[in-house]
Amino acid sequence: MVGEPNTRKHKLTNKIKLTHEQLEKLKFWWKIFQQAENEYWQRVGDLERKISKHVGIKDIEIFHSDNTAVGIGNYDRTMPLIHREKLE
Repeated sequence: MVGEPNTRKHKLTNKIKLTHEQLEKLKFWWKIFQQAENEYWQRVGDLERKISKHVGIKDIEIFHSDNTAVGIGNYDRTMPLIHREKLE
């Protein structure tokens, strides 16, 4: 019923207890991930500059939402976003 307190008892528990060794291994892989992510964004930036030069529109930008490319526009927002469905 509306206004009644929630009577269900929820206890958030983490079932996996990391050991120090596991944490150290995860730190290693986190560094690998960060390097891969940096390389990705460098490549995207290079690609955006190439697209801008080829198309003749200043500051082309590939827009992302929820870690997915959703379209192409430009940095100054002076052109409408071209959604991925129109580009595919």
